[in-house]
Amino acid sequence: YASDYGFAAQPQAWTLKVGGHNNNVTDYSNPIAKANNWLFKNPEEWTMSRCSDNSDFSFLVLSSGSAHYEFGFTAGFGARAVFYLQSSVNLIGGNGTEADPYRV
Repeated sequence: YASDYGFAAQPQAWTLKVGGHNNNVTDYSNPIAKANNWLFKNPEEWTMSRCSDNSDFSFLVLSSGSAHYEFGFTAGFGARAVFYLQSSVNLIGGNGTEADPYRV
């Protein structure tokens, strides 16, 4: 979700605005938000968040680190599979790399 992307940054970035519409991206491209956000990847990719005032728009994370909402899913932008873990799930191994993935 766009909110997960926002809160994946360091706490000092949590008060920054994530983005808007028509490239009206705001201050979330601030280097402290982008450089320390463990969910920020390049190139651009979609979140699974829809815009609250128009269900045809979804949030897209830009290479600048900001997010804005865009109509539909445009070809050429990626998306990552995600899942949520319950608090009872434990990490039993791995370091999260391709060669040594997390084991839960």
